[in-house]
Amino acid sequence: REMKEINRQDRTFLHAKSSYYQKITGSSGAERVPVCAYLNAIVDHITEEYADKLGDVTLTAHCDGDWTIGNTAGIPAGVIATELLLNSITHAFSEGEAGRIDLSLTREEDWFILQVRDSGKGLPEEVTRGQPSSPGLAMVENLAMQLSGTAGFANDGGARIRIIFPDPGA
Repeated sequence: REMKEINRQDRTFLHAKSSYYQKITGSSGAERVPVCAYLNAIVDHITEEYADKLGDVTLTAHCDGDWTIGNTAGIPAGVIATELLLNSITHAFSEGEAGRIDLSLTREEDWFILQVRDSGKGLPEEVTRGQPSSPGLAMVENLAMQLSGTAGFANDGGARIRIIFPDPGA
């Protein structure tokens, strides 16, 4: 059972990467891709792949801009989004509990703000004090730094994780 879950997570991360490449090959420029379409594809895949674990938990994406993202930021941003969504699915809710997980991307000037919020149990205290307690959250923090950005972890009616990073193509 544990191996089956690891395989499912691997498929989900591979899907995030392959979705990015599909967006590149389907776009006219091949340098930048529509970031909202990319993130929506990730959410759609996770919703389908993890329907059994989601149960009464609603997973939504809020990204309405026509922004594009460059190659150097696109894949790390997709991996971050995937990790945070899977973390919420796995840890935020007890079995059978209803709730929400929201992924959003906004933009302020030349900065992207990627946020995942859930209405679940919240993050462990050590995480909100800046000490990621898992390899996945440490990876998120490292990828945020790779993007020349920051990762913020807070509890606000559940977990709230914000990744703020510059658009390297702006």
